[in-house]
Amino acid sequence: MKWVVYWPAATPGKPRRYRRFKLKKDAEEFQEQKEIDVQNKGTEAAAVHDEALSELKWAVQVLEPLGVSIREAIQSFVDRRAEIAASVPVSEAIRQFRDSKERDGASERYARDLKLRLAKFEEPFGKKAVCDITVRELDRWLVSLGVGPTSRNNYRRNLGVFFSWCEGMGYCQNNPMRKTSRARKKPQPVEIFSADDLRVILENAPEELLPALAIGGLAGIRVAEISKLDWSEINFDKGHIEVAAENSKTASRRFVPMEPALRAWLKKVARVSGPVTQKRLDERLSEYRKILRKEQKDDDGVVLRPAVHWKDNGLRHSYGSYAIAREESADRVALWMGHTSAAVTFAHYQERATTEEAEAWFGVFPKAEEPKGEKGKQKAG
Repeated sequence: MKWVVYWPAATPGKPRRYRRFKLKKDAEEFQEQKEIDVQNKGTEAAAVHDEALSELKWAVQVLEPLGVSIREAIQSFVDRRAEIAASVPVSEAIRQFRDSKERDGASERYARDLKLRLAKFEEPFGKKAVCDITVRELDRWLVSLGVGPTSRNNYRRNLGVFFSWCEGMGYCQNNPMRKTSRARKKPQPVEIFSADDLRVILENAPEELLPALAIGGLAGIRVAEISKLDWSEINFDKGHIEVAAENSKTASRRFVPMEPALRAWLKKVARVSGPVTQKRLDERLSEYRKILRKEQKDDDGVVLRPAVHWKDNGLRHSYGSYAIAREESADRVALWMGHTSAAVTFAHYQERATTEEAEAWFGVFPKAEEPKGEKGKQKAG
C-alpha cells in the first residue's frame, strides 16, 4: 500500500501537489513538515520541491560571500543571455559599420583608414561575437601589433568608434575599448620643410595636385579638409579660404587668409566652382612623394631637380611653424589652423623657425610672378 500526501499549489486554482511514500511513517513526517511550511511561509513556499530547495540553499552559500543575491545573479544571467542573443559576429558588425559610415558621407581617406585597421582586427576576432570581446583581449592585441605609440593609439581610437557604434546597435552592453590602456609616446619635435623644398614641391607638381600642395603649405589646411574644398570657397576678392563646419575636423567654420604667394600659385589653375582636388587625393599625393625622393638628372649627370625627403604632415607643420614665427601670435595661428587651443599651436610650432626663414617660406612665388623688392613681408590680415 502506498501513502500519498497532498498540499496546496502555489497558484490559486491550480491542482494540488502530491508525493507518494511507501511507509506511513515517512508520509506522516512529510505531511507534518508541509503543514508547518504552509503555516510559516504560505502555500507558495510550501509548494517548492525539495530538490529546488536544495539548489536554493547551495546558491545562497555560493553567492553570500560575494555579496550577491539570488535575484541579482539570475537577473545578470538573463541579461547576459539577452546580450548574446542580440549580438552578431565581429565580421558582420564591421560590414554594417562600414556601410553606415559610407551612408553618412565619410571621407575617402577616413573610410580607407577604417578599412585597413578593421581588417587587421577582423583577422583574429572575426568569428567571435561582439559582446564576447574583453578588455584584456583588446589590450593584448594592441600590444601584439608591434607598432609605435602613435599608430597603436590610432588603432585604439578607430576601434573605439567601432565599439561605440556596436553599443548603440545593442551588439554589446558597453564599449570595452574605453578601458584599454593608451600607449604613452614621447613628444617628438615636428619636422618642417625649407623654402627651397617648397619651391621644388610646387614647381614640379602635376597640375591636379598643385592646389592641394599650395594650400597645404601656404594656408596650413588639413589634407582631409582640402579634399572637400570647392573653388567657390576660395575667395580671391576677399582674400581668404572658407573651411565649412561640415568639412572641418573640429566641426567649426573658419576662414584662412590667403598669402600673396598662395594667390599666385592658385590663379594658375583656379576655377569658378567645382572640386579643388580630384578623387583619391591621398593616393595621388603618395605617388608624387615617391617621385620626389629621388633627384632628377639629365644625361650628363647634372641635377635638374633635387630630391625632397618628405616629412610626416610636413606642409601643415611647416605652415604652422613659419606662421607663428612671423605673426608672433599662437592665438591667431591656432584660429587659422583650426586648433581647439592656442596651447596646442604653441607647443608644436613655437621656436621651430626664425622670422627670416618665415619670410623666405611665404615668399615662394611662381618664378614668373616673384614680386620685386622685399619679398614675403606681407602679413595676412
